[in-house]
Amino acid sequence: MTIALRSLRCRLALLILTIAVPAWAQYPLEPRSPLLDPDEEQPVPPVTAELIADYASVQPGRTIHLGVRLTIQHGWAVYWRNPGDLGTAPTVDIEMPTGFKASAVCWPGPTRVVHASGMIDYVYRNEVILIVPVSVPKTLDGVKEVTFKAQCDWVASKDASVIGHASLDLTLPTARDKSRPQRSGDFAAIERAMKQVPIDADDSDVDVHQRWKHRTLYVSVPDADALTFYPDRSREWSLTDLAETGHVKGTQLGLSVLYRTVRTRAPVTGVLGIKQGKQVLYITIQAEPPS
Repeated sequence: MTIALRSLRCRLALLILTIAVPAWAQYPLEPRSPLLDPDEEQPVPPVTAELIADYASVQPGRTIHLGVRLTIQHGWAVYWRNPGDLGTAPTVDIEMPTGFKASAVCWPGPTRVVHASGMIDYVYRNEVILIVPVSVPKTLDGVKEVTFKAQCDWVASKDASVIGHASLDLTLPTARDKSRPQRSGDFAAIERAMKQVPIDADDSDVDVHQRWKHRTLYVSVPDADALTFYPDRSREWSLTDLAETGHVKGTQLGLSVLYRTVRTRAPVTGVLGIKQGKQVLYITIQAEPPS
């Protein structure tokens, strides 16, 4: 079974046509080891990819979490699911063994970058783990190990943009008893990444208030030090002046909503980043407009 996060392929094709790509960027990247020409001195690739799991084995009936870890060189960035004005979101295709079921990819909260032109990017720096929860079948009779395979594409940006690709695989043994499987060496990293994945406001202890005034959506969180809104892509609405209104140091931000047709009443959706002290919590937002 294959799951996919699809960005617009035409945007990727346009990048291929318009961007000068170094020789090493044209090779598929194996985990931690780019395929390079051994006769030439090569630069360090801006991004390397690896397929990891939170447990060292799979146990029947349990859920494990796979992760595509992108390690990003200093100064470079890759994009969130909504890349913003300039970029292209990564794609992840994971091939499941028979009977295994994968949920949607979990995207940790990104960082907002506002350019001098007013254009906005939503990006990751240093490292990001794109997480896929996987349900293991209740029985694995006679199966000693399982192999997961993944294809991952991304665009890395700095002063220019570079296209990257990785073909990844991970083989895990099956657990022979019903005891809790042993944690892998990447358990803590996946756990940290999961804490950055947006959650429903109803599932958090944070009090999020929403109200509309004409075409402005006000979102407030008492005791917040700063608020940042990361919108979803929509064909039905857009947010105007987002470079100025999408982030505020304080407890309330106001988002000016522009609907593309008079009859459109689609909810405004996205992720709210709430900074309290040194911590940032990401909450999903769905705001129904007034009738």
